[in-house]
Amino acid sequence: MDRICGCKLAEAVLLNLRGHADQYLPRFVEIAMTCLNAPGDIKSYRIHLMEMVINCIYYNPSVTLQILEQHGWTNKFFSLWFSNIENFNRVHDKKLSIVAIVALIQLPAEQVPQSIQPGWPKLMQGIVQLFQTLPVAMKSKPLSVILGDYPN
Repeated sequence: MDRICGCKLAEAVLLNLRGHADQYLPRFVEIAMTCLNAPGDIKSYRIHLMEMVINCIYYNPSVTLQILEQHGWTNKFFSLWFSNIENFNRVHDKKLSIVAIVALIQLPAEQVPQSIQPGWPKLMQGIVQLFQTLPVAMKSKPLSVILGDYPN
């Protein structure tokens, strides 16, 4: 639970201090990706770790892609993200992924690493899936709040 709270804290920094947390971006990505590479973690923690990187993408997609590329994590992260997209059940999860994908789509082509260009069309498939499942998440939102999920 403490680790999930740490992910939420990183998210709060990135969402609320936009443009003022640049120095933390590399460390947030490194922590999340290192933990994602460790076997055996519970699904909810892995979702929060992926969301740390997704928040970094939303915060600054160009720099985040550079960090992922420097460590050879770009393909691994995108594969992990899109293979787990059905596990992003909360309204917040879906909205965060949508705004991150929009930030990526807005990047100039020369800022998109060669390693992921072949998979770039999957961004559109991912955003369509997120928009299709968003109404269901919105309908179930009051139940998730009752069950202790933090409000969006």
